[in-house]
Amino acid sequence: MFRPIDSAGRNTSVGRNIAGSIELRVGDRAVLTPDLWDDVVDLWCYVATMIGDFVSGRPVVETYFPDQPIRLELSVVTDRLVAVTVEAGTERRRAVAARWDLLQELCTAGIAFFDRLAEIGASDDYAGARRILEESRSRDFA
Repeated sequence: MFRPIDSAGRNTSVGRNIAGSIELRVGDRAVLTPDLWDDVVDLWCYVATMIGDFVSGRPVVETYFPDQPIRLELSVVTDRLVAVTVEAGTERRRAVAARWDLLQELCTAGIAFFDRLAEIGASDDYAGARRILEESRSRDFA
C-alpha cells in the first residue's frame, strides 16, 4: 500500500513516476480514495492545471488521471459552491463543497506535496504546477 509522502526519506534516485493517490473528503463523503491511484506527481500537475483554469473563470473543468480511465471534474454550483465529481468506470462520486474551502485545501495540499518532493530529492520539473497552485491559493474565492 502507499505511504504518506511525509514519511518518505530523502532518496536522490527518486524519479518523477511515483505511484500514489490523492485523498479528498468533502464532509463525510470520500471523493478521492487510495483505490483511485496513478502516477501521483503527474496527477497533481493535472489537478494544478485544472485548478488554475477554474479560478480563471471557467465554470467547468476536468482532467483525467494520467494512466487510468478516471475523470475528475470541478463545476460551479453557485458563487460560493463547487461540485467535485469523480467517474471511474461505472462508479460516480459527487460532493458539493464551499468553493473557497475546497480550493484553498487543494492548493495547500498540492504545494505541500511538491515541497516534500523537493525535500526527498525527486525530479523538479513540476515548478510550473506548484506556481499555478501558489497563484490560485492567493486569489479571493469568496
